[in-house]
Amino acid sequence: AKGGKLHLIGITPTYLAKTSMPCTTSRVSVSKIGGIRNTEEVLRICDEAEPKILPKVVIKPVTELNNIFTILDSGNATGERFVLDIKGTLSMNATCDAPKPTIQPAVGNTAKCVFHEWAKLMGCLCCQKLWSGASGKARG
Repeated sequence: AKGGKLHLIGITPTYLAKTSMPCTTSRVSVSKIGGIRNTEEVLRICDEAEPKILPKVVIKPVTELNNIFTILDSGNATGERFVLDIKGTLSMNATCDAPKPTIQPAVGNTAKCVFHEWAKLMGCLCCQKLWSGASGKARG
């Protein structure tokens, strides 16, 4: 909205541009995790909701760790929160025969992406036109 503010959470190209390059707009703020107070507020809202909003928790043995990394890296479409059963499954004899996790290289945090985000934060009209669109993704 006009005159509004945008707060982004997570280490994104916008976060990197905002924290490492000078003179960006004050209409955009960034945070790695959102902060303890904000996290507590979200948890309170979820707890007071009717019905309560609860995460889908799946308890996994430590031998599933490689698979968990692969699932999380692929986007975790199920939205499950994985909890490792350390007490019940980790021992001196525990072995992991699972294949190495399949983790894709990070994309989007390249210098080019960070520079474009900085230019957008500065109000560069050519970057706003290039990067705007119905999908919110870069064209071309």
